[in-house]
Order: sequence, then C-alpha cells, then structure tokens
Amino acid sequence: MNSQEKQGYIDEINYQKKMIHNLIKWLRNLFFLSSLGVLLMYYFSNILFIKIFAIILIIISILAIILVGKAIYSGKKNINKIVDQFSLKYKNSL
Repeated sequence: MNSQEKQGYIDEINYQKKMIHNLIKWLRNLFFLSSLGVLLMYYFSNILFIKIFAIILIIISILAIILVGKAIYSGKKNINKIVDQFSLKYKNSL
C-alpha cells in the first residue's frame, strides 16, 4: 500500500465522520422542531389552524428524525467497513 492510497483512506474516513457530525446537527434541529410542534399544540390548542400546523410539523419532524437516524446508523457502519478494509490492506502490505 503506497502513501497516496493510505492518505486516500484517511481522507475518506475523515470526510465520512464530518458528514455524520453534520447529520447529528440536523438531528438536533429536527428534535427542536418536533418540540416546537408539541409546544404549539399545548399552548394554542384552541386555534384550529395552528393545531393542524403543529400536528403536521410533528409528523414531518418525526419522519425526518427516523430518516436522519437511519442515515447516521448507515454512515457509522460504512466507516467501520472502510476502517476494516483499510486495516486488511495495511496488514497484507506488510
């Protein structure tokens, strides 16, 4: 394994970690949106338009949380596969 290939693996692992970190930020924001929907439901439950908006906001936020959570899970599995492949190639080159 040459140094350019080794650096390529390291760069890819770092890039994947950065993207997972970005997804975690999105997850935090989506939790905030769903909480905002719950608060809107609680405080403005007598106004029909806001109640419907809050319900839609909660449903969309929860679906997006599930989707982003799945992406984070898959991304972590992908990083583990890259690390395993890198270590296997590194062992074989020695």
